[in-house]
Parts: sequence; structure tokens; C-alpha cells
Amino acid sequence: MKRIIAVLTMASVLAGVAVAEDVTSVNAVGFIKQTIADDGWGIVAMPLSSTTGAVEFTVADILVDAPLGTVAWFWRGSLWNFESVLPFVGWSPGTNKFIRGDALFVNAPSGGGPVTYTVTGEVPGADTAGTSTVVVASGWTLVGFSYPVDVLLTNTALASAALDGDVLWWWDVDHWAFASKLPFVGWNPSDAMLKAGQGYFLNAAAGFDWTEPKPYVWP
Repeated sequence: MKRIIAVLTMASVLAGVAVAEDVTSVNAVGFIKQTIADDGWGIVAMPLSSTTGAVEFTVADILVDAPLGTVAWFWRGSLWNFESVLPFVGWSPGTNKFIRGDALFVNAPSGGGPVTYTVTGEVPGADTAGTSTVVVASGWTLVGFSYPVDVLLTNTALASAALDGDVLWWWDVDHWAFASKLPFVGWNPSDAMLKAGQGYFLNAAAGFDWTEPKPYVWP
């Protein structure tokens, strides 16, 4: 799965990209693109804020250009749920809500070749809280880093909040990869990265709040 990250100042956006007239921002805005193979899978996270100031997102807000046949799975409580893009309807049911730091397990449609999915929004900045909190459930939670940067897992608040035995899984093009927190060792492998826009399955022994401070000064 390929990822493309772009962060633009508002001036740059106005100069080179068409934007809706009612969208204004004092922060940087940008996009993250992920390409998923024909009938392939990818975990897409939302690390950006809404340009409208909304706290919650629908799937349509996150995967803004998803083609027909796309299915987005998510884990709620102890059950799988999904939404799909239907002809003349769009995302159905379209009512599920997500926050920055949530992630979706996305299945691209079959027969049309690779699909590039675009996540757009505003870089969390001075007008947002200095921290971001994702509620991790006991068992499985789909999560992503709440900011549009790559960071070593060991440099995050998640690394210390997780318990020994907790495991972080991700989909690496065509296979699963994982990092686990081991007693007296810490995270293995120690160089595991949380990548901007990449989603992860976290299997946690107990629930906790993952509260992550903003890892950059600007904006």
C-alpha cells in the first residue's frame, strides 16, 4: 500500500487547488493518499481535523472519493460493523461517527484496478487542544496516530500506556505485521513506526485512554 502525504499552507491551497468558498482556516491543510490494490485491504486512519470545526466524522468525511463497491469495516464493542458505497446512495448507512485517531479497515472494490483513497483535513494546530485522546477498549480497537506525522512507537504515549502482552497489528501490503510489548524488553521490534494515515489493530488486555500530546510546535 502506497502513501502520499501533503501538508499545504492555506495560501498554497488557494493558489493551486480549488476549494469551497465557505471553507476558511488559520492552520495548514493537506491530504494523505493511500493506494490499495484491486480487491485488496488497507487500514486507513484519520489524523487530520475537520476544516469546519466538527469533532466527529462520518465515513464519507474520511474517505471522500471512495468508488462504488468500497467497504469500510470497523470494530465496535465486540462486533464487526461495516459501511459500503452503493449506487445512487453513497455510503450506507452513513450514520456511524468517528473521531480523529480512529481507523477503518478498507476493502477496495474488485475489477477496477488499484484505488487511491484520499483523506483531507486540517493539521491539528493552535486552535485545537494540545492533546488528543483515543479511547482504547479491552480487546480490539482500530486506531491511528492522531497527528499527520510519522513517529516511533516507542516515542508515543501509547508505548507507555499499553500493558505487557498488548499487541499492535497492521496490514503491510499483502500480509500482517505486528509489534508486541514484552516484559523486561518493551516493544519488539523497537523500531516499529506509527505512520501518518496508517491504521492499526490494537489488542489490549485492558482499556485505557491514549492521550497523545501534539508532537510539533507549528501550527
